Amino acid sequence: MRPTERYEDHEHVLREIMRSARTRQWTCMPGHFVSFDAGTCTAVVQIGIAGQQTSDGVSTAVPYPVLVDVPVQFPRGGGAALTFPIAEGDECTVHIVDRAIDGWFESSGIQPPSSKRRQAISDAFAVPGSLSKPARLQNISTSTAQLRSVDGKTYVDLDPTGQVVKITAPGGLVIDAPSVKCSGTVTASGEITGNGIPLSTHTHSGVQSGSSSTGKPQG
Repeated sequence: MRPTERYEDHEHVLREIMRSARTRQWTCMPGHFVSFDAGTCTAVVQIGIAGQQTSDGVSTAVPYPVLVDVPVQFPRGGGAALTFPIAEGDECTVHIVDRAIDGWFESSGIQPPSSKRRQAISDAFAVPGSLSKPARLQNISTSTAQLRSVDGKTYVDLDPTGQVVKITAPGGLVIDAPSVKCSGTVTASGEITGNGIPLSTHTHSGVQSGSSSTGKPQG
C-alpha cells in the first residue's frame, strides 16, 4: 500500500509530510559551554533542550550528544573586537548553518561546499550571551549603555542624554600607555602621586623669600 492510500484526506497527508520534514530541520537552539579553547576560538557545547525518543508509544527525553569544535562568534569589525572570558556553564545560542562549514571555516572567503550535508547539527556556531531566567542579569540600566561585570559591581557607563561616561572599578583602574592627554580640567578627590612623590604633602628644597624659584619637589 502506498503511503498516500492510508489517508483519504490528501491535505492531511501533506501536513504530515511537512511535519516530518520539519523534525529534520535545525535553525538555532539554546545551549551552554562545556569548555572553550581561546587559542582556536572553538568550544565544546551542549544543546540545552533534550531530544525525544519514542519507543512502544512512550516518549523519553534524551540529551543530544555534545558538539565539538564549534566556532565561537564574538562581535567584530573594522579591526576591533569585543571578547568575553567564557567559562564552563555559560549559556549561548547555537546557530545551525544550512550547509557544511568546514571549508569556509578553514579558509574563509567563498569556498565550495565540502559536503552535501544540509542543516546538520554539527555545522554550528556558538554565540555567547543567551540567558535563561535563572541566569538573567540583575539591575540593568534603563537609561545608559554599560560594559559591566555580571554582578554589576564593575562597569563602564555611557549616558547618551547627559553625555557622560562613568567608570566604576572597585579594584582600581590601570592605564598602560606611553602618554595620556587630557584637553579639559582634571579634578581629583584623592591623592595624586608622580614618580613616587605625593602632590598634597610634598615639600621643596631651597625655599627663599624674593623672586627665586624653589628646588625640585621632595617626598
